[in-house]
Amino acid sequence: MLGQEQLLLELTGAQAVPLRPAPPGPAATFDRCALSSVVQHLQDYEAVPYEATKALRALASLAYSEPVEVAEHRGCMMQMLRLSNLHSDASLKNAVARCLCHLCFSADAVRSLSADVLAALLKASEGQSEEAKLSQEAMARILVAEAEKTDVGPPRLAPELLRQAQRIQAPHFADMLVRLGGELIPPEFLAAQLLATAPVMDKAEDMAIGWLTLLLQLLEPKSGLADVLVSQGIATATTSLMDMHQTICVQSKGVAALAALASKRSGPSAIAKASGVKRAETALGMQEDASLQMSCISFLVSVLDWPLPVQELCDMDCARIVTLTKQAMQRHLDVVALQVVALSSLAKLLEVLACTADVKEGGAEGLVKAVMARHKDHEQVWTWGRIVLDSLGADRHWSYRQ
Repeated sequence: MLGQEQLLLELTGAQAVPLRPAPPGPAATFDRCALSSVVQHLQDYEAVPYEATKALRALASLAYSEPVEVAEHRGCMMQMLRLSNLHSDASLKNAVARCLCHLCFSADAVRSLSADVLAALLKASEGQSEEAKLSQEAMARILVAEAEKTDVGPPRLAPELLRQAQRIQAPHFADMLVRLGGELIPPEFLAAQLLATAPVMDKAEDMAIGWLTLLLQLLEPKSGLADVLVSQGIATATTSLMDMHQTICVQSKGVAALAALASKRSGPSAIAKASGVKRAETALGMQEDASLQMSCISFLVSVLDWPLPVQELCDMDCARIVTLTKQAMQRHLDVVALQVVALSSLAKLLEVLACTADVKEGGAEGLVKAVMARHKDHEQVWTWGRIVLDSLGADRHWSYRQ
């Protein structure tokens, strides 16, 4: 996965050039009201933080009064990003962020911004510093501007901003979207941008992980965006990424996303139409990771609580789920949490589906007793174990004797 520094340099390679020495002698004066004079001072004194900051403060005023002219001045924009990248001076970096924030007050100026500005804003938006807060506000205004101007064409910067945030997996970005959703930006706009940026044609695993991570953050209960994200499109994108990337990380995030979608009213139907249950069955077959198998088992058994027409649409292979669950128990015999999930799930399958023959096949009674014996001091294992034994017609009062 590309880091933020590498991503920024990739987008603005010219900024890797070392700072140029300032002209000899006293610092020159400049016309604070003339953009060309301000930019020239920024270039001439880029190695002197105090002088550069003076020019940036003048530029912030111009960015507020003449935002389109500043945004369209490529040399000015590149010099601002260069200074922010090459200097560590807090006052200078705050001044750059304020310039960008002022520009983003204008929807017309936003349309003139290049994508490399987005990388700089994402890099600067971490933490609670003044620079971070100004950068977050600038990104918010970019999204607001594009959400309000859908009549002039499709959004240009919003999807690119989401892609770059996914690439570097910026957690603060999701927090910002949650704050904005329903207040400044229509949730439907953000949902559409998230769907549009699903990397279903991108073979890079890090992009899939980034997209699923952002989706999970936006599906959290506190998010006002969760309900509008529940759609067949989002569910299909999730299962497509799981199909493309057969890794434990992508499968784990994918199953977690399906479970989060399922918790919403229209989620089960969307998942069923996207073949999400079949995809989770396949993930359950990945035996190596106990945590992934626990998530898969819990999700698949929760399907039994869905409306019957939706369950029928899922075409869930219950016999296969029972078999894979028992295999997981055998493979991860020492993982208490998995045994509790597996035993409670078998109990529910037996209760709802009366699938005694499927569970008994292969010696389930002996497996359950082996698990109970291995975890003889764990109350939940014994509680669920006895329920399963009773459902199988075995002695629920069986006790382990050394």
